[in-house]
Amino acid sequence: MSIGARGSTIRSRTTCSPAEPMDRKEAVTTLTTGRETGRAGGFTLLELILVMLIVAVVMAMVAPSLGLFVSARPVTDAAVRVVALADYARTQAIAQGRAYRLNIDEAQGTVWITAQEEDGFQRIQTEFGRDFRFPEGTRAQWLTPPAIVADTAVPGLLMPWQAAPAGTENGPSVTAVIFFPDGRCQSCRLRLTDHRGNVVDVECAGPAERFRVISPGEGD
Repeated sequence: MSIGARGSTIRSRTTCSPAEPMDRKEAVTTLTTGRETGRAGGFTLLELILVMLIVAVVMAMVAPSLGLFVSARPVTDAAVRVVALADYARTQAIAQGRAYRLNIDEAQGTVWITAQEEDGFQRIQTEFGRDFRFPEGTRAQWLTPPAIVADTAVPGLLMPWQAAPAGTENGPSVTAVIFFPDGRCQSCRLRLTDHRGNVVDVECAGPAERFRVISPGEGD
């Protein structure tokens, strides 16, 4: 007689975990050198002092030039205005077929434009006909007075608009530059000097040349 025993079977639970990837890279720590992290956005006191010293030196070098530019600005603006008035007189003389004059009173420090009429030269009835004054303390001096231009067709013959010599029609201190209908004008050179000693010249180098602002010594 045999006795059969029931066998007991115990199932073992198997747990599978994913394998670590073999190609996994290890973390790399990079060591940087230089400034500390806490000082990344700032400057040291020594650096600030150095920057301020450089700025002070640069300003000391530039300041005289800036001062000269600012002080010379009014007399330079006056010279530019004379050139603008001269350009206007030239343009109108050509367009209207009559002579124009740029009048400068050295004693009063004024400049204005007149045009040829039947009874002589009269102020034009526009903004350019009024008196333009030089800055206070500015002195006007003719280095080269306006040259008399004779008629090219008949040598030695003066045109009607040249009958009155410069400085006699409007007073002894008034000198006029004539702009002719054919585009010519009288060559001349005017010097403007302000009370600080800043000097600017206005020149017309020849009958066919335009007026321009130049520095002293230029064009000599």
